[in-house]
Amino acid sequence: MSAPSDTDDTVPLQFFDLENGEISSDEDQSSVDAFAADFQGLRHFANKLGQALNLKNAWMGAVQEADFAVLYKLDGP
Repeated sequence: MSAPSDTDDTVPLQFFDLENGEISSDEDQSSVDAFAADFQGLRHFANKLGQALNLKNAWMGAVQEADFAVLYKLDGP
């Protein structure tokens, strides 16, 4: 892996809050909608994998693609 250079395209870090089933952020609505879809898909996949391995539901996860990454952590009540 090479070190980043000044010519690399970078994407600023975005923060999203999930509380009581509602996602909020300072980002625009399309970014919030995209995060919600990625989060639901990733959480569903992680929970299915956890069930198959006889583990509890996922509490954190990450996915990284060429142009973005999604990370999440679930806190219990």
